[in-house]
Amino acid sequence: MRKRLTFVVPIVPFLMMAACSDETNEPIQNEEAVDIEPEPEQQEDLENEDTEVEEIEIEDADHSESEQEAGPIHDEMFVDAPFLLHTDVNFLDNVSNEVMMVDIERTEEEIARADQFLLSLQQSDTTQNDIFSAIDETSMDEGNALLYFSFDGPMSMASTESAIFLDKLHYTADMYGIETLFFFEDGEPGAMFGELAEMEAEDVEVTPNLGYYVYEQDGDSTFARIADIEDIDENQDFNETLEAMQTVTAHEEHFQPGISNLVTIHDAWTDDEGTAQVHYAVTDPESWNDEDENAFFKALQLTALDFGAERLRLVDEENEEIIDYRLLEE
Repeated sequence: MRKRLTFVVPIVPFLMMAACSDETNEPIQNEEAVDIEPEPEQQEDLENEDTEVEEIEIEDADHSESEQEAGPIHDEMFVDAPFLLHTDVNFLDNVSNEVMMVDIERTEEEIARADQFLLSLQQSDTTQNDIFSAIDETSMDEGNALLYFSFDGPMSMASTESAIFLDKLHYTADMYGIETLFFFEDGEPGAMFGELAEMEAEDVEVTPNLGYYVYEQDGDSTFARIADIEDIDENQDFNETLEAMQTVTAHEEHFQPGISNLVTIHDAWTDDEGTAQVHYAVTDPESWNDEDENAFFKALQLTALDFGAERLRLVDEENEEIIDYRLLEE
């Protein structure tokens, strides 16, 4: 784009000469030409005016050029409400591993990250003694979570129940960016959970997962970790993971693609600032409904959390809309 520069030519000298000529009413003859300079203050004002006009013209031109290069302006909506997870563990026919099922929802009020973690555990509690409900307090600091339990009596769990308890605890902790768990009982370090040995501190250990399939049961949909269903390539990037979620390659009798075939993913990536971004378009708007959209948004949020994303930006290229979700960002 061409930049238009406007120059202001000082006219004060000519005005002064004209005034002088009017007063004498006599022509000037046989005299050397004399340069008449404006007063210093007048010269400075003219130069400043000239510079200001020039700068305004250039700035306006640059702004217009940058807007054209950026393309159309999208409507943008921010979703900053904290998220909660609901987890369950299923044993399915012909699937050798237990499968972690998870759903994600947003709270209506602002709550601390430690409370998000606690509420997610408590609403997912399937132990007979409601062990997660025995947590009186939680706190978090730089990847560490402290859990304070208060039991009314001895806690007993069968071996399968203990395994599910630990799986839910570690998976949920991992999704909230927690690296180490510290346990306290009645204010003292260490806690006893049924047949498990006393637990005082544990590193969070979860089988790496990248992406989710949809699992439907009794009319309800939830999301299954692909790593519990089939082997995954742990080196695949965010875009490759979304591509893999569009086709179920194992146990099709149980699962559906995590991303509907009504959607085309144009591009997706994660950046060094912790943002996952997806550019997409709905290819069949007439068939696309609120349930499809809700499942699509949830699957992308969960997958972004697998990559440790702090925010997720969804760019709908067809409707020129952006939804920006807060995930792990404080």
